[in-house]
Amino acid sequence: MEYSKNMSFNDEMRLAREEYERSIAKLDDMRKETEDAFVTRILQLKELSVRKELGAQVQRNQFKNEDDDTLLTMNEAAQFLNLSKSYIYQLVYQKKITAYKGHGRKLNFNLGELRKFKTGAWIGSAQQIADEYCRTHAIGGKKK
Repeated sequence: MEYSKNMSFNDEMRLAREEYERSIAKLDDMRKETEDAFVTRILQLKELSVRKELGAQVQRNQFKNEDDDTLLTMNEAAQFLNLSKSYIYQLVYQKKITAYKGHGRKLNFNLGELRKFKTGAWIGSAQQIADEYCRTHAIGGKKK
């Protein structure tokens, strides 16, 4: 906006008003672009959420028809429990999940036991229960 010494007060006000209106129009355009981007991102997140839920349903149903005596690999157990492999190793170390060594060093997991663990109905083997009792009651170990 350029002012000159020869401009009247009304001309200066008109120019200032035009500049103000252009600024408002730019801000309105920027707001609309931001809203559009925001709505687009929300729709993307909603779609991602739906896909994730569908994936979880597929995972839940993947082992639905399997017998409880079925042995699962580490990858299958991680997928079934929706936990990382490192966390499953930690649960095995803490004796919260029973693992079976197959051929070599690979761990296998009983599907029935994993189902019980997942639902909270798993109580562990007799040895694990005895170890936990001894540990919590300071019998042959430190009390926590």
